[in-house]
Amino acid sequence: MICTVKNLQIYYEEHGTGTPVLCVHGYHSSHRAMTGCFEPIFTQLEGYRRIYIDLPGMGQSSSASWLKDADTMLDVLRTFIDTILPNQTFLLAGASYGGYLARGLLYTMPEQIDGALLLFPPITARMEDRTLPPKCVLEISDLLDPSVPGLNAFLNMAVIATPETYERYRQDILPGIQAADLTFTARFKAGGYRLTFEDKMASALFPKPVSILTGRQDHITGYVQAFELLAQFPRATYATLDRCGHLLQIENTPLFNQHVLDWLKRTELQQTH
Repeated sequence: MICTVKNLQIYYEEHGTGTPVLCVHGYHSSHRAMTGCFEPIFTQLEGYRRIYIDLPGMGQSSSASWLKDADTMLDVLRTFIDTILPNQTFLLAGASYGGYLARGLLYTMPEQIDGALLLFPPITARMEDRTLPPKCVLEISDLLDPSVPGLNAFLNMAVIATPETYERYRQDILPGIQAADLTFTARFKAGGYRLTFEDKMASALFPKPVSILTGRQDHITGYVQAFELLAQFPRATYATLDRCGHLLQIENTPLFNQHVLDWLKRTELQQTH
């Protein structure tokens, strides 16, 4: 489906009915990164309306020269929410840069959000300010075909590099990388990837159920600084998964699924008491 936001054509998909769950993917990605890991969970449940957005310039959404900074990107996201979910509360899930934007939503519109799941969220947009472990691959299979599409990009992210994890990467992550408007994403990242109120976000309490999932070997957003978020989220579960990096949902799907189910259960309990 298409939602027109400030003359942008924003592509999104919906599945199911019930409590809205807005899922926001990371940078150079698309909604498929989120449908790939969340839909196998939600198809076993009832009562959730899942909304998967393609951010501007990514997936099937259009870009624009006036969209130059993160504050404007967040404003587009908020306008999308106002259009699709007018005066409604919802659950929020964000991965990587989508988790960063989700933190911006938690800061600017907390009353409308009933719970948040942050998947390897960056605490700062500046790479030089992140505390990161060294890049490592803990398992690599001899069965990986060196001729498959995107293998080098996969190996640059993977901690567990097997035919199974590559296949999930090929299905869920690679299409977004291939579809992104690289001219737009490069210009945006160079000019305004950071929210101007980034420092203020950590001071705002959000007392509803939150889950923060990080990878112990994540060399892109790290795990150390995400622990600091517990100070503002008194109802948060925080987990760092070993043998996982920036593809945590692929490298340990069973544990990822359990954390998502636990988060959903806690949001249900919140709403019934």
